[in-house]
Amino acid sequence: GAIPILAAIRDGLSGERPNEILAILNGTTNYIITEMQKTGRPFAEILKVAQELGYAEADPALDVDGIDARDKLSILSMIAFGIIVEPDSIATTGITGLSQDDLRYASDLGYTVKLICSAKPIDRVAHQVALRVTPSLVSKDSLFAAVNGSLNAILLSGEFGGQFFFSGRGAGSGPTGSAIVGDIIRIARGIKSSPFGYKEFGRGLVASNFVSRHFVRFVTKDIPGVIARIASIFAKYEISIDSVVQERGHNEKEKIPFVITLKESDSSRVEQAAREMQELDFLASRPYVMPIMS
Repeated sequence: GAIPILAAIRDGLSGERPNEILAILNGTTNYIITEMQKTGRPFAEILKVAQELGYAEADPALDVDGIDARDKLSILSMIAFGIIVEPDSIATTGITGLSQDDLRYASDLGYTVKLICSAKPIDRVAHQVALRVTPSLVSKDSLFAAVNGSLNAILLSGEFGGQFFFSGRGAGSGPTGSAIVGDIIRIARGIKSSPFGYKEFGRGLVASNFVSRHFVRFVTKDIPGVIARIASIFAKYEISIDSVVQERGHNEKEKIPFVITLKESDSSRVEQAAREMQELDFLASRPYVMPIMS
């Protein structure tokens, strides 16, 4: 959108050594999540409003499936770390599976939900970088929690200067036009620069494994032994449970939602456990996993 992040990285931070990027890179999805939280209305209804406002296209897949954010993350990773990656290699989860249950439980736990893009170099010599786009729980006290509506935001952590935070509008004709005109002016001026002294970019290797706490939402039938069977699968993958949260008053025997939060674990192991749990006969839907940002 209108955030001049590429110029900031290329020029203003050219003396920095970036260590991590965390970002909200799609104004449409951020608007939808914000409105779901404010109104309590489901994803499909808010998506229609976003389309009417011009935030979402008639075919919104590039936005709501996380593809637009993923592609932007690949560009930021190239500029910041000097590593070229294929966007298709980035683990990407959109917001279509996000429910009001997720937002409500996250709020009860002291968090809000954002579609977070993460980039972190693992081995600069081998050009290996960890990249991920996924809905995530962020603390209500964090900078990202205040990034609402169609706003975007980038938090860049540098080795020397610490953290740099950029925010601005990310959807709609105004921000898009502003960014394009800025690019045209830059081209007209003949401005060229190599970010962070990179003379060339290395072809990168992409990893998607991050270590964090996790939020896992289940919808199950109301039968005995559910928690025990789920816990046994987590134990199999050496994943420790932090808490089990369930609202009282659900009368629907076939659809009982509850949340399990996990202690710090490799995201790859959590995903493996969630895939195995899909075979459990008492699940009404597949487990929905989100990382919890520290």
